[in-house]
Amino acid sequence: DNRIPKDGTIIEVAPGYETKIGDALSLLDFHGTLILIEPDPAAAVSIERAYKRILPRATVRVVEKTLDKIKIGTDVPLHVDALAANHPFDDMALAAAMHGNPQAFFSAERQSGETVSRDVQKIYDGVSDRDYTQGILETITAWQDFIQELKPARFMASQYPSRKLELKGLARRQKSGYI
Repeated sequence: DNRIPKDGTIIEVAPGYETKIGDALSLLDFHGTLILIEPDPAAAVSIERAYKRILPRATVRVVEKTLDKIKIGTDVPLHVDALAANHPFDDMALAAAMHGNPQAFFSAERQSGETVSRDVQKIYDGVSDRDYTQGILETITAWQDFIQELKPARFMASQYPSRKLELKGLARRQKSGYI
């Protein structure tokens, strides 16, 4: 319905380990250029490998930076046919709220599976409501600034209730994504 050119240029922000957008592009026989903005090094390697398998005719490239550090015209092209993201906002708000190096946190969290390990819970407990508020505001600013500067032809993002976050009892994180 969005008429994304099959040979166009798409940026996906914060895919993590999830191939949902790549799966959809595969169904559309996408064979253009896909740029993934993914700051977690382990996730970046994993998602690049998965997308190259899913989209063998596409050019897939990863930029290992946070959205606010992306240089338009250098890291990503000046014109893109679509800017897409699937469930990025809670992760970005948490990363901005955390102290230290949040990029490796998400890989560690993924390894803990359906439960929250003691080490991961300790990190969650260390993030105050004030930290979350600041993280949410930084995330909103990063998205607004990036979209205003990039001016993508199309913008598609989804943020929906996460069953994983619900099962893990991470209500503050879930709520941060909605805000």
